[in-house]
Amino acid sequence: MVILLDASRESMAALDAAAAFAHASRAELVGWFVEEEELVRCAGYPWTREVSLSGVVRPLQPGQVEQRLRNRAEIMRSALQRIARSRGLQAQLRVYRGRVIQKVLEEATGDDLLVLGKIGYRRALGLRVGSTARALMGRTAGPVMIYEHPLKPVSPFTVAVVVTAGDEGLRALRTALALARESGAPMVILLPMEDEDDGAQREHTVRTLLGEVNDHERVQSVRRVTANRVVQILEEESAQRLVVPRQWALQAERRNADLVEAASMPVVVVP
Repeated sequence: MVILLDASRESMAALDAAAAFAHASRAELVGWFVEEEELVRCAGYPWTREVSLSGVVRPLQPGQVEQRLRNRAEIMRSALQRIARSRGLQAQLRVYRGRVIQKVLEEATGDDLLVLGKIGYRRALGLRVGSTARALMGRTAGPVMIYEHPLKPVSPFTVAVVVTAGDEGLRALRTALALARESGAPMVILLPMEDEDDGAQREHTVRTLLGEVNDHERVQSVRRVTANRVVQILEEESAQRLVVPRQWALQAERRNADLVEAASMPVVVVP
C-alpha cells in the first residue's frame, strides 16, 4: 500500500484511510514524499519571489526551501509512524527528489495501490481535483485511489463499482470485491449499457463471476450514465467507495460526467 504525501490536510486524511486499508489487507504501509526539484532550482535565481495567499511578496532563498522540505518530510514521517503504531502496521517513508508525477510513474508498479488526496494545496484556488491526481489516475501502472472523505459518512456502507465490457471492467470488479471483502461491506454493481442485449449479456457474465465469490451484491443496469445519475445511485445505496475502470472514467470526463470530481468519497481508478 503506497500513500503519496505532501503534508496538506487532504493528504493526511488520505493517510488515515490508507492505513485502514493496509491493516485490513495486512500490507505494509509505504509513504512517498517527492521534493519538487523545480522549486529548489527556482529558489536559486536571485529574482525569484514567493507570493502568499494574502498577497505578500517575499524573496525566496534556497536555504529556506531546503529547510521547509526537510521540515515537511519530518512532519509526514512522524504522522506515518504514529498511525502505523496505532494499527500495528509496518511503515516507512521514502523521500525522493524530482518532479512529482514523473517520479511516481517511475517508482509505482502494477501491484501497488497508490493512494493520494483528491486535492492538495490548490483547494484554495477553488479546484475540486488536483492536477497531480488527474495526471496519475490516467497514467499509473496500477490502481489509484483518489481520496476524499465521504460527505455524509454512514455505517455500514456499500462499495460501488462500474463494470464496463471487457477486461478492464472485470479488473474493476475484482478490485471492488477485494475492497468489499477487506471492509466487510456489500457491493452494488453498475452496468452502463448501450442496449438491452448488451446489458443482459454483461449482467450474466457478472453474476456468473459473483456467484463464485460473493453473496452480498446487487446489480443495476444503467441506460443514461451521467455523473448526476451515478451520484444519485451512490446516495440511494449508501455507497462510500467507488471503483471505476480508467478508460470509462476518462471518457466520462470528456462527456462532462466527471465522476472523480462529482463523487464525494474515495474513488479507485483501475487500469
